[in-house]
Amino acid sequence: MAHHRPIIRGYYSFAQINGYIDRSPAALIRMLRVFIDASRAMGLDRMELCAVIQCARASSRSDSALIALMGMLGLRVTEACNVKIEDYQDIEGGHRVLRLVGKPATIPLAVPVLRALDAAAGERTSGPLLLRNKSGEAVNNPTHRRRDQAGDHDTWHRNCIGTFCHLWDAKAR
Repeated sequence: MAHHRPIIRGYYSFAQINGYIDRSPAALIRMLRVFIDASRAMGLDRMELCAVIQCARASSRSDSALIALMGMLGLRVTEACNVKIEDYQDIEGGHRVLRLVGKPATIPLAVPVLRALDAAAGERTSGPLLLRNKSGEAVNNPTHRRRDQAGDHDTWHRNCIGTFCHLWDAKAR
């Protein structure tokens, strides 16, 4: 309803300005205020995240690394999909760290996250960390974005969100 209100008000205002009606019936339309309590926002609790991580580990190495990056480090989907193997090879203060490209962020890696990343990388020493399970090409391959623009809606972003939702559904069963 909120996105229809300006259209309705604009229609009747136009009719009033041009003399088709004397008074706009939509002039007094108001929307109810909805207050959102940020402290009660939904999120995964510790047990739910553990269940999703276990499902991801059972699914594939790339899924496990993706969920570790998003769930344990709090990365966004695009940030997690753009991680390269070279990005987490540096050591600072005796700890391996992840350097995000395009941001001056250095994130220390916990041991479970590092294990998931190393498992996803396998024997590779460079290139994208997350690979597609079937084709073996990078998750953030730009050809998939071009396919999305052409009408094929199988993009890397939807695949990552789909992976998370699929693993969440598997946990619920």
